Amino acid sequence: MSDSEEIFELSDNESTTPPPKPKKEKAVKPKKPKREMTPERKKQLLENLAKGREKARENKLRKSEALRIVKKNKEKEIDDILEQDRKKKEGKKSETELLREELESLKLSILNSNKLVKASNEDIQEKKINTEIIKEKPPVEVSKTPVEVSKPISSFSTFRKNRWG
Repeated sequence: MSDSEEIFELSDNESTTPPPKPKKEKAVKPKKPKREMTPERKKQLLENLAKGREKARENKLRKSEALRIVKKNKEKEIDDILEQDRKKKEGKKSETELLREELESLKLSILNSNKLVKASNEDIQEKKINTEIIKEKPPVEVSKTPVEVSKPISSFSTFRKNRWG
């Protein structure tokens, strides 16, 4: 057998893919040395940091105060709405109470008018009875003979003197 005719059997461990190529290493640039901060620059940055923190605190307080006011106003609006609703309900109650009172007064007036009508009916019946009684009495007889009249009194004073002495 010749070399060209040889059959090679591949095992599972061997693969048909070519072996990986070695990676090229990137060129690493040398880092620049960190610039050191001067004490003046450091002091200035710390002052700016303190100013920024103070400003942030003030803004936070202002915002929280504004939110507190908004919340208070919302609570006032809610209270106003509830109070208006309560007043409406009280107004409705008073209207119904007024109508009930008016109804009671009308009932009383009807009862009083009925009593007056009954009383007037009774008066009318009594008058009818009285008129009937009067009609039943015999008429008074008037005498046609003249009656003697005594001497008229001239004055009251003489009457007193004569009478009382």
